[in-house]
Amino acid sequence: MHEVGFELERSFGGKASNIVESCGKSAVKLVSIIARHFPGFRDHTVYKGHQVFLYKRAQIFAADVWGAFKGEGYGEFSDVGSITIFADYIVPAVLQQLGVLKYSSSLDNIIKGNKEIGSGTEEEVELRACSIYAVEKMRDLIQKRTGKQVLSVELDLWLWAYGVSNPSLQHHRTLSIYY
Repeated sequence: MHEVGFELERSFGGKASNIVESCGKSAVKLVSIIARHFPGFRDHTVYKGHQVFLYKRAQIFAADVWGAFKGEGYGEFSDVGSITIFADYIVPAVLQQLGVLKYSSSLDNIIKGNKEIGSGTEEEVELRACSIYAVEKMRDLIQKRTGKQVLSVELDLWLWAYGVSNPSLQHHRTLSIYY
């Protein structure tokens, strides 16, 4: 809270609306601005020598603005379709339960044993990144089969709601400020 309040006051006149106005109706630019100005939203890591950007919380901010304003006014983004899912611990578990993701036996044992998976470890990054990839493929398949455009933001909401409504769903455990 202190970090957000300080930076909001310092760079945006104390108003979140100024952040949104500065993005020029681009959700991607809004995510970039948020990640650049607020360290707690810089959800990235190095995976096998490559920088990986997940930006869950920054993308949620853009998606929440879009949803709250129903895609109009402050929520009007020309590129909201570029926002991916908000990779956390619920969506991978739902995808695994639906048979979209398959865990290795060692990862499955870690999850079933309620053992912590470290933030930024290969396992944690793979769970989150594979979830993003899988949902993007689902979105493409839905469009191909139905001809309807479905946003990743909408799929994320459905998958997350399904996951939290199933308290017995086993998910990975990671201590992180990013989710």
